[in-house]
Amino acid sequence: AAALIQLVPSTTQQLSATQLSAQSDVQERAMFAPGGSQCQFANGSRVTPLPPGFFGPEPCVFADHMVLRSADSADGSSGALIWGFSAPGSRVGVLVDGSAGGTAVTDRSGRWELSLKINASQVPRTLVFRTGSQSSSITDVLFGDVWLCSGQSNMDFVVDAHHGAGGCFAANQTVQDAAAGKYNDIRLMHGGATGLWFNASYQGGSVVAGFSAVCYLSAVEMKKQVAGLTERPMG
Repeated sequence: AAALIQLVPSTTQQLSATQLSAQSDVQERAMFAPGGSQCQFANGSRVTPLPPGFFGPEPCVFADHMVLRSADSADGSSGALIWGFSAPGSRVGVLVDGSAGGTAVTDRSGRWELSLKINASQVPRTLVFRTGSQSSSITDVLFGDVWLCSGQSNMDFVVDAHHGAGGCFAANQTVQDAAAGKYNDIRLMHGGATGLWFNASYQGGSVVAGFSAVCYLSAVEMKKQVAGLTERPMG
C-alpha cells in the first residue's frame, strides 16, 4: 500500500516488484542508491556513529537544496526542528542569511536540537551552524511543506518507468516541465538512501524521471489544484 502523510489516499494501481522493468529499477537505484550504513537508523539511532569530532546537523536528513517545514504550515507553529551533533556541553548557534536564528546546548551524548520559525517562501536561505571555531552550513534551503511518501512497490514505481509500451508515467510532459524549471520549488529526497536532496529540475529532469511517480505527481497536482499551495515550496 502507498500513503502520503496528510494527503488523500492514492488510487494508483499497485504493481508488484516483478512488474517494474529492469531499466526503471536500474535508473532509480543509480540516482538514489543506498549510501551504506551511514544513512541507516534503528529505533531512532544511527547504525553507524558519525566520525569522531563531527560537528553539524544530521547529514542524512539536513542537506543543501532541502525544504524545511515553515512556521505557517499546518501544525507548524513550533517551526522546523533541526538536530545535529557536537562535543557534549557545547553551545551551538545558527545563522539564517547572517541573522541569528537560535541556539542550543548539546546533551551528554553530544546531540543538540533547535527550531526555526520562518514562514513559507521561495527565497533560498543559507543556514550556518557554529560552535567555537567550528562551523557547518547548508545552502539553497526553502521553507514550506514537507510530505512523507510511504509505500511498497507502487510507491517505488518511478516517473519514467517503461512497462511494456510506455508504462503508466512515461517521460513526457511531466519530466519536460521539471526540465524547464517549472517546479524549482519541489525538492526530492529518498529517505534512507544517500541523504541528498535534489531540485526537481536538476540535470534536466533526470532526477524526477528516477523518483517515485506517486510522490512527485502528488506534489505537482497539489500545486495545481489546492488553493494556497501554488507558491509554497514542497519537500
